[in-house]
Amino acid sequence: MTHGAEEKLAPVEPVAVTDQTDRRPRGGRRRRRIVFIEAATGAAVIVTAMALVATSLSGGERQAGRVSHGPNPSVVEVPLGDGALHLIADVHDVGDNGSLTPGSGTVAGLVRSETAFGLALTSQLAAQAHGGNVVDSPLSADLALSMLELGATGSTETGIAQALQTGTLSPSAQAAAWADLQAALASPDGAAMEVANSAWLQEGDSFVPAYLDELARAYGNDAYLADLARRPAQAAAAINAWVSDHTGGRIRQLLSPDDLGAYTVFVLLNALNFSASWAPDINMSKATETFTADDGSASSVPAIENDSQGLALPAAVTAAYTAVEIPYAGGRYQAIVIEPAAGTISQLIQHLDTSRLDAVLASLRSEQVALTMPALNLAVTQNLDSVLSNLGMDQAFGPAADLSGISPQAGQVALVEQADDLTVNQTGTKFSAATGIVGVATAVQCCIRQVTIDRPYLFLLQDKTTGLILADSVIAQP
Repeated sequence: MTHGAEEKLAPVEPVAVTDQTDRRPRGGRRRRRIVFIEAATGAAVIVTAMALVATSLSGGERQAGRVSHGPNPSVVEVPLGDGALHLIADVHDVGDNGSLTPGSGTVAGLVRSETAFGLALTSQLAAQAHGGNVVDSPLSADLALSMLELGATGSTETGIAQALQTGTLSPSAQAAAWADLQAALASPDGAAMEVANSAWLQEGDSFVPAYLDELARAYGNDAYLADLARRPAQAAAAINAWVSDHTGGRIRQLLSPDDLGAYTVFVLLNALNFSASWAPDINMSKATETFTADDGSASSVPAIENDSQGLALPAAVTAAYTAVEIPYAGGRYQAIVIEPAAGTISQLIQHLDTSRLDAVLASLRSEQVALTMPALNLAVTQNLDSVLSNLGMDQAFGPAADLSGISPQAGQVALVEQADDLTVNQTGTKFSAATGIVGVATAVQCCIRQVTIDRPYLFLLQDKTTGLILADSVIAQP
């Protein structure tokens, strides 16, 4: 995927996305296509066609559900049934500043930052879980927060960068690198992998054209105008329908109507969906094993195991840990399992950083392995507000937040919610995740809501091509 060079935009006043009166805050070259809807499929929420790119916004007028795009309007109506209608607008070509590759400095730096953020995020969640299971997606959270950082300014932006550990990369540099990384992830390589982003904007509020332009170019063209503030039930239904559609139906609810309301200005979403079979020479079968938790309790759990004759896998058994890599079909993706030899899984997570992870992976050597490990079926919806505050972006959640790069109505982040669903069985692995960020107008309180792996362990899902960590899981009790 190629993306455009940053355009030198003259200062532009934020443009209202409809002709309604703004509501007051209440407590390569590629032809790009922006997609909008008038009525979300499966939900009654009404949204109005809009134009994201600054050149379109400056002259756009809404008339009878249509948008004028200056001298060369091009709007295609696509009926979806049940009264739903997409309006697809072609917008300007963008310049080509060269495609980044996973080996480039910017992309490599972003991948390493994403890994560091994921380990820190998982450590925080493990501390909150008090010995329970943890599953999260640093990739999903990172993409959603990068979209937010693109419109944050001052110390608010610095705090988000601190949490993401991307202090050396500007938001625009991250956006450009994410554009290429998402294109790389779209390559099939033996696995089904989808990454999608969307922005949901409050009808009647004003949004900064330059932000919307860069958001569309770097993170995709999926944007919706909805009445998030006055019709939260319908808006939540439409958002959840989008999430379900982009996670293969595995995540059906990310946000509830209570997560939206009178103060809501925007919602930023990421969703990802991964499915892959084990490599062809890995013949896993169902089994059971005795799993011993950190508190010493033992229980019989469903497990999977390969042929007892063994299989050549990268593995290491040391005084500190047992680790093994398990490849998926196509060779691009792999599971990484790390079990501490002594101490608790919480202690391992607390001390694991990118350098230590590198050392573990470097210690692996191919050998004949008879592997037994638990089968997994974990699903969770979790609030990330306190975790992200602990990692450095606390200002974004308070009245001192500056999100004016998105909208003059945007006051602060009210909620960061993530849902994850992980299945590991004898056939392979399925993982889905979705992250939602709700931005509000003013300070409001929102809802806070052999190698035998037989003890608590860390389960990572990694893209070998880019190095990105798709999933971090602490398995304390399968």
